[in-house]
Amino acid sequence: MTAPALPTDHRRLTWTAIVFLLITATTVAVCLTDAFSQPDYASFAQPANSFRCLVGAELFFLLFIWPLFVFGKQDPGRHFVQTLFLGVLSLPLLAATVAVADASAWQVVRTHALLGCVVLAVVAFARVDLARWYYLGATALAGGVPLAAYFIYDVLDAKIPWLSALSPFWAMDRAAVLDGPWPLPMMILLSAVAAAVWLVKPSGE
Repeated sequence: MTAPALPTDHRRLTWTAIVFLLITATTVAVCLTDAFSQPDYASFAQPANSFRCLVGAELFFLLFIWPLFVFGKQDPGRHFVQTLFLGVLSLPLLAATVAVADASAWQVVRTHALLGCVVLAVVAFARVDLARWYYLGATALAGGVPLAAYFIYDVLDAKIPWLSALSPFWAMDRAAVLDGPWPLPMMILLSAVAAAVWLVKPSGE
């Protein structure tokens, strides 16, 4: 007698959780084991930076991987519940990295406030199924803007600090350090984009 197949939503949630844990747990394991350091080379992925690497991995997942599971599924309530479930799954990893890296409560609050804004933006785009525009904007902010800032600095010898600050990864890394700032510009940008997209009528209405 074969076991009954899981409903589609349950299968999607299962695969989302598996991929999330694969990315985050692997990141933490690499940091805690200091796998890439050599006697004459100290890798960034080391125990002292494990918290920064974890929140960076979570940001990467929410920005680029999680949308693959939610776009086309216009159910914001279920998406929010799904992120809460992923948050619960990440608690052991969060506790371990906070202890090892000696991260403060404010570091945890700042970084997860930014993650919450990312969730709002993803859910807003998923609600109206604007995957193409979402990935265009996310890629431009995460990779294109820092690349442009580096190009301007390297070729034109001009520094534009605020340009790099438009990258969610830059904002996350600044928020994840001990005396880092609140990522308010990025949080405001993501929240404003989410609010604007939320005003768009979903397809089929």
